[in-house]
Amino acid sequence: MAKHDSIKIGDKFGMWTVTGESFKTGKARNYLRLFPCKCACGAEKEVPVFDLVDGISTCCGCVRRGARGHEFVVGEKIGYWTVIAAPTFEKHQGRRSPEQMLQLRCVCGVEVKRKAHQFTKTISANNKRRENPSCGCMTGPKLATEEAKRDSKIRHKMYQLWHGMKRRCSDQNNDSWDHYGAKGIKVCDEWLDFENYKAWSLSHGYSYGLSLDRIDPDKNYCPENCEWVTKEENSIRVGKVRQAKFAALKTENEQLKVKVHELEMRVSALEGHQIIEQEKSDNFGFDKNSVT
Repeated sequence: MAKHDSIKIGDKFGMWTVTGESFKTGKARNYLRLFPCKCACGAEKEVPVFDLVDGISTCCGCVRRGARGHEFVVGEKIGYWTVIAAPTFEKHQGRRSPEQMLQLRCVCGVEVKRKAHQFTKTISANNKRRENPSCGCMTGPKLATEEAKRDSKIRHKMYQLWHGMKRRCSDQNNDSWDHYGAKGIKVCDEWLDFENYKAWSLSHGYSYGLSLDRIDPDKNYCPENCEWVTKEENSIRVGKVRQAKFAALKTENEQLKVKVHELEMRVSALEGHQIIEQEKSDNFGFDKNSVT
């Protein structure tokens, strides 16, 4: 009995469901027998009988190679994730076929929707699982609380800002040395300890995305001369400082021009006076010789 004779409407092959009788296509001696099928995502396609029977085709392509052949079920554990709803299929921009999506909950309580292929991957001949352990809340084997996660994020960014502040004031190889350390800008002794810097920052309005600004740009980094501001406000302040410095340089330049002009006038006057005196001296000498 031919393979296609045993296939009936409603039979399932992977994610395919046969929806109609088979039919032939192509030339008489080189024809291809196809079955109309419907994928679990809703896509319909004619699939060759041998692809169905031999397992070559299991879906329309909606499930990318990582999740192909695996059926996710509610309650399934994937690392620290748990599948909390039946997989759905969603079509994304730039893709012709829908993609399988999973609704997941992490052990910390965070719920997300992710593409199925992110959680499984075919490795060699064995369909081993490569698991994403958590949403990022896990630090080593110990589960971090929401407060600890927030503190970790703040500490990471705050530490970068603190480290950058120290480097531009103490490291001559730093790109910003000329604008800070070379001008005598330093970090106060209290802030050389990160915990002191962190405690002051949290008690003075720090939040993720703010910048540390010196109120007086000519003084050091210290609690009395610093505050947390937005990047936009910091840019405005920098612009005003630059404008003020430019105006001061312009005024100084004008004053120098006036002084140079005055000196030139004095030099011209002295040179004219010397010429007159020389002429007088020459004339006097000429008259004296004439008399002799």
